[in-house]
Amino acid sequence: MRSSLGLGGWADKEATGMSNLFFFRFLMAQPNSGAAAAFNLPIEERGAYDIYVYFAERDDLARDTPITVHHADGVVQLALNQTQSGNWPRLGCWPL
Repeated sequence: MRSSLGLGGWADKEATGMSNLFFFRFLMAQPNSGAAAAFNLPIEERGAYDIYVYFAERDDLARDTPITVHHADGVVQLALNQTQSGNWPRLGCWPL
């Protein structure tokens, strides 16, 4: 997957998990910073695809993260509450 991050105030963050058994990096933005991310998927075969997004469930994340999905039939605007669900919530199924 190719992604493009470049709008707004993203900050590099680091964390460890499972008693320091693994290390990971991620990007985080402050509320109302204008930060945006775009993910451009290389679709090799046309069809309907389930779209998921990953985030860890945390109380300090946004309750109304705007998500825009561009698909073959148009555009869908969603708002995601990142303080609930966590992991891989399904956003929907669209033709790509």
